[in-house]
Amino acid sequence: MIGRYAKFVTRRASLVFGISVLCAIFSLTRVVDFETLTLRLAFDSSMESLLPEQDEERLFYDRIRRIFGSDETLLLAIRREEGVFDAETLSAVERLTERIEELDGVHHVVSLSNAPLMRSHDGDLEIAPLWEELPTDRASLDRLRDEALASPLLAGTFVSQDAKTAALLVYL
Repeated sequence: MIGRYAKFVTRRASLVFGISVLCAIFSLTRVVDFETLTLRLAFDSSMESLLPEQDEERLFYDRIRRIFGSDETLLLAIRREEGVFDAETLSAVERLTERIEELDGVHHVVSLSNAPLMRSHDGDLEIAPLWEELPTDRASLDRLRDEALASPLLAGTFVSQDAKTAALLVYL
């Protein structure tokens, strides 16, 4: 059976190739809208599409979302080759954080300006943002950079290891 199939394919390679090309073209017309040059495919990887409606895990997931809010987040990155630890850029991060939080549909925003940072202060554990009042002098800004890069919470999450990119996490 397989031998006959192999002989058919090899003896009529042009026909098989032609049929394959026609199938590919037909498939392409189903996937691409040539009038608008857009894909017709849509990927929905949300939990709602993955779990059946009355599934126990789905009901639990829906309950957790009602209690804690949406699990949808956006990442906004600000990159400067000179680095982000200057007064102008950090001030922009602070303003963006506040303005985006005011938008409808946004639950909250976390960035360098408001992410909780744990510090040891006089033998106590202090949890506060990286800065209360944004410094403008170079020495204080360098201290902020060093403190942010030394923090496992901030480094690699809200600021890149090279200190050239700052991130804002927008929770919807």
